Amino acid sequence: MFKRCLITVFLCLNLSGCIGAAVVAGGAAASVILYDERPLTTIAADQTIEHLASKAVAQNETLKHTNISLASLNHRVLLTGQVYSTSQRVLAYRLVKSVPKVIQVYNQIVVATPPSALSASQDSWITGKVRFGLLNTHALHSNQIRITTENGVVYLMGILTPTQQKLATNTARKVSGVRKVVTLFETIH
Repeated sequence: MFKRCLITVFLCLNLSGCIGAAVVAGGAAASVILYDERPLTTIAADQTIEHLASKAVAQNETLKHTNISLASLNHRVLLTGQVYSTSQRVLAYRLVKSVPKVIQVYNQIVVATPPSALSASQDSWITGKVRFGLLNTHALHSNQIRITTENGVVYLMGILTPTQQKLATNTARKVSGVRKVVTLFETIH
């Protein structure tokens, strides 16, 4: 009960916008947090890491007109997207690595032209299908896993048991349109 009250207070302090959106977002976020094994302080730190890292990348003149996305889980950051040069790829890594509390950066940025709108929408579609597949997999809570799809490559991040890792990986591999699955799991027993 205490955890739910704390979650509600946390959400009220962090959400802005209309009341209806806050209620819907609060309910969705609460369900995510209930299945999240991380302490609330780690969840908040990951949100702060994402905010600061995104801001650092967006405000850097050298990285303008690039396509960089990031996700943080348990102080580990996944970088995906496209840049025009190796030096931009390295710069993005260094900026994110310098954010306080970042333990590790998985730099999956490639030197290539940004994808078309069609390709980006296909990646979103794949992510949705993977999430749905995980939701329907017994012994998994899909909210335990961060899913990022870039050019048909699905990246899975989470803190799972070895059995859950295998289930999640196999489920993602079976989704049509997935070219490759990259797992960035941490193991709990």
